Amino acid sequence: MPPNKADMVAVWKGAQAAFHGQNPYSASTTRDIQIFYYGRPLTPDDHVNPMGFAYPMHTILLFAPIAPLPWPVVRLGFLILLPILVAASVVLWLRVAGLHLSRGSLAVTVILCLCSWQSMWAIHQIQPTIVVAVLAAAGCFFLQRGNAATAGVLLALATIKPQLIGILVLWLLLWAFLRGIWRLFVSFALTLSVLLACATWLLPNWVTNWRTASADYAVYRHLQLDLQLAFGHAAGLVCASVIAVVMLAILWQNRRCEPHSPEFGSMCALCLALTLCVLPTERAMTYNYILLFPACLILIHAAPGNYYAALARRIALGLIVWSYLIVPLAGVLDFLLGPSDRWEGLPFETLLIPAVVLIALIAPILASTTVPAQPA
Repeated sequence: MPPNKADMVAVWKGAQAAFHGQNPYSASTTRDIQIFYYGRPLTPDDHVNPMGFAYPMHTILLFAPIAPLPWPVVRLGFLILLPILVAASVVLWLRVAGLHLSRGSLAVTVILCLCSWQSMWAIHQIQPTIVVAVLAAAGCFFLQRGNAATAGVLLALATIKPQLIGILVLWLLLWAFLRGIWRLFVSFALTLSVLLACATWLLPNWVTNWRTASADYAVYRHLQLDLQLAFGHAAGLVCASVIAVVMLAILWQNRRCEPHSPEFGSMCALCLALTLCVLPTERAMTYNYILLFPACLILIHAAPGNYYAALARRIALGLIVWSYLIVPLAGVLDFLLGPSDRWEGLPFETLLIPAVVLIALIAPILASTTVPAQPA
């Protein structure tokens, strides 16, 4: 893919438009994005991503420093920065989950996460999801260690993609409310208020524009749940609904967990895994799966004492391993049989991973309340 075909192009062009007094959601800005991304403005006959700016307006504020820079500088800077952010998020999630690894094991873990197709695709696309992931990890880390004010600021900044962070933020706010941690509420509310006030100052009617742009994007891309893409509309919706109901019960049951307990890290990981199960998506958006890293890290180091929990864990780990093997397999097929959309699409065929990982994580909880423990 050409270097200008990256998701950050829409944010970069949108920031430039905003700081020149223009509407980043307007047809003229979308046209500028298309010309840069595709080399020409799109026509109704072009059945491709329209590449409009579809982020909340305060995303402009977070990425304001890149607005005056030329694209080669922006791209090079992010290609250096994003792997560092991915590695930092992995280290932070390990701390939140209470997993203490040796230096060698930590290095191997970070490298494996960086070498996953999801990380490589996110870095190549210069996806803001990476920024959201590290902000969420840092927010949970600081909250767990008693620095609620910093956690609130970081979680508010992560709302540049509210669909990815909403469930986690709501559970953390409930958890903090029950423990009387008011600093989290104050810092989160103040930071978000400042961001929204500045966004409104830049573009008074940005909320309406953003909702329209988001709705158009969802309709054009035919976004569906991963389980719907895998099993069909009705069956996938039923499966996702059952998972959501069970997960909400588990999150409610653990709403009073101690900050340094294994349950706190597990609930944070489960919130993000649940998000991926109930978030409308498409295959090319597999970069969002980097939010599964905390769940996968916990699952890898888990030691389930129940037969059924152990079986679910083996299936989930098998799918994770397959997601690594499928990339070189696609390369071999491409080399032996020639280029084909079938081979190029293979690394994106990982729709079941979020649901299977989530089920494997909650299996010990469910099994402990329904069946007696058996040897793994």
